[in-house]
Amino acid sequence: MPNLTDAQRDEIDQMSHFELCRAWRFGKPGDPLITGLAGDYLCRRLQALGGFTPAMSRKIGWDVA
Repeated sequence: MPNLTDAQRDEIDQMSHFELCRAWRFGKPGDPLITGLAGDYLCRRLQALGGFTPAMSRKIGWDVA
């Protein structure tokens, strides 16, 4: 599993809750920010900010009917 780079950590740390949710939901397969250790870090950061809620899913354009 590739290491988490300082640049990836900085990019993830600067992302808002909305941006993290959008990256996780709509990221392309193999995107280095949502795979490997960077993906693990992004997921932990997302959870620390409240994770996915139905309201956040609607906000990023995901139907939660």
